[in-house]
Amino acid sequence: MQTTFFTWETTRSNQPQKSHRRDPCDDALFWEILKRNIQIVAFQHGQLLKMYYKVKQLVERSFLLCYLYALVIWSLLLFEILKDGLSMLTFISCGAMLGSIMNTISCCWFVDAFHEMHDNLALTIFGLMTEIPYSAKYRRDYTQVRSTLLMMHQNATRGPILTCGGLFIIELTVITRLVQKTYTFVAFLFDVI
Repeated sequence: MQTTFFTWETTRSNQPQKSHRRDPCDDALFWEILKRNIQIVAFQHGQLLKMYYKVKQLVERSFLLCYLYALVIWSLLLFEILKDGLSMLTFISCGAMLGSIMNTISCCWFVDAFHEMHDNLALTIFGLMTEIPYSAKYRRDYTQVRSTLLMMHQNATRGPILTCGGLFIIELTVITRLVQKTYTFVAFLFDVI
């Protein structure tokens, strides 16, 4: 079954007439360019995943250290301020705490942006898969392109996830949990001391 596109044109007598346009999917050049572009995107996605797996352990371990540092420093500084009041030492330490807060937020934001980019890639591949026009003349090319996109979509949906040393997934909500744990730790210190 061959797809044909029709447009209605009006003549001088204002009577609609059918005019035939060539279907772009019935062109061998269309399928060649599409397959080449999909190969390029698949290669780039593979390179992105290769770089991801190289830095995964480094990011997970360094974020675990950053998270534990922030938890301890925030808690001890808040405990010191609440116990003895604001002094020059605690004021200077607040600068270190602010740097720690910004470091944790930026790390969470970058990892969250990476996860979002990967999710958007899966949605884009799915959208492309559903919009490829079928052509009986190029059935083999259609099947090949569709199966390639299906494999890419499956790999993209099982996307990479960065965790904090295997404890939890790194995302922006980690900051909220960090503040809650800091409060719990400060309350514990007041009970003990």
